[in-house]
Amino acid sequence: MRKTLVCTQRSWIICLVALLLGCAQNVKKTETVSTQHTTAPVDIQIGNPKPYPFKFVAYGDMRYAERARYGIVIANAKARQQVVDQIASEDPAFLVIAGDFVFRGFHAEDWTFFDRAIKPVRDRGIQIFPAIGNHEVGPFPSKTFGGNALREIETDTKEHIVARGQANYWKEFPEIAQKRWYSARYANCYFLVLDSELDDDQSNAAQDQWIKDQLDAMPAEIDYIFVVLHRPPYTAITGPVYDPRPAQIALRKSLEARQQTSRAHIIVIAGHVHNYERYEHGGVQYIVSGGGGAAPAKFRRSPDDLYPNPQFGKNDPNEDQYHYCRITVDHSRLKFEMMKLVNKGTSTIFEPRDSFQLDIAAH
Repeated sequence: MRKTLVCTQRSWIICLVALLLGCAQNVKKTETVSTQHTTAPVDIQIGNPKPYPFKFVAYGDMRYAERARYGIVIANAKARQQVVDQIASEDPAFLVIAGDFVFRGFHAEDWTFFDRAIKPVRDRGIQIFPAIGNHEVGPFPSKTFGGNALREIETDTKEHIVARGQANYWKEFPEIAQKRWYSARYANCYFLVLDSELDDDQSNAAQDQWIKDQLDAMPAEIDYIFVVLHRPPYTAITGPVYDPRPAQIALRKSLEARQQTSRAHIIVIAGHVHNYERYEHGGVQYIVSGGGGAAPAKFRRSPDDLYPNPQFGKNDPNEDQYHYCRITVDHSRLKFEMMKLVNKGTSTIFEPRDSFQLDIAAH
């Protein structure tokens, strides 16, 4: 009788331990699933972030080309290189470029010019996060560029031109693993890098769903969300080349609605317009930074454009706006500066000509 009782107690203990272990495993499994649903599946986790404060640089529209034979001015080569050299001297944690690296993305020779020019940046080990621009994938109507300048593509198909440009772009930036849109994270900053050159409903819908999924699963510790794309959701310049497409209009509405309930600040950085503009709509900051060297665009500024900033009264909005944007993050605080190339007698320097600050602690 006593022996039977001992066995029964031992069996009960074994069952109890097994039950507890099973519960622990179920809890662990539940926690894992929960984490997967509440944390954004970032594509690129930038390792070993520099200690606070850190800075990074963003801008766009360089348009490197094999040779100047198009009947128009493609870029200011001197100013373009001055911007690159200055960025290298800043030694930022990384560099974000909002498209139009080259003039003809389908032409591998144009990319060799970009490689040579960007060497000071790469020699310092500064990682580049690219967004694809219209000059990477076309189209390239020959009538726009000096009549016979692009006759070489008149017998080619649009699909082949795009594919060649896409292949050259991916070869240049293997880090993004042939993704047309992707995410990256650095410390408390999260980047959604988009493709504004999609021209079919299915691809646009897929990208839109991806954006929603990323924002829905944004980590709670992210303070600043940067949305990077080539075509700006807001710009004062008009015409079929510049007017925001339906995808950009839908994006700005979505982001502004999201900002109303988001703890993190949302900042949009675009290019395409060879100038500088800044807007704030629905709490979202919109930057147009197309001052990388491409031929300047002139236009009448919109009344809601925050540039020129009264803080910098010396600004002339009709000047060429060759520049880059410097963003400094110090824990909860962010400082944005537009660094403009300014002629001083026989020399050139870069001066801040626009600036604003955000603090997530006060949001």
